[in-house]
Amino acid sequence: MYRRLDFIWRSRRWFLLPSLIGVSVFAALPFVQVLFCSLAGGLSDYRTVLANEAFLLAVKNPCRFVGVGRAL
Repeated sequence: MYRRLDFIWRSRRWFLLPSLIGVSVFAALPFVQVLFCSLAGGLSDYRTVLANEAFLLAVKNPCRFVGVGRAL
């Protein structure tokens, strides 16, 4: 019985392998590449954005809506 379940588990893993490869190629790798490129220039751009009052307001407003929506 255990050997049969072990075979089923192994076959499921192989069935999911193409999907996992696709996700890593088309989603994870570009994400890592963009993250690396954005950090290669330093953190000065991030400091500038986080100091911008319009950006902080744009972040704060949806947070307020979520807070009110969750309370209701």
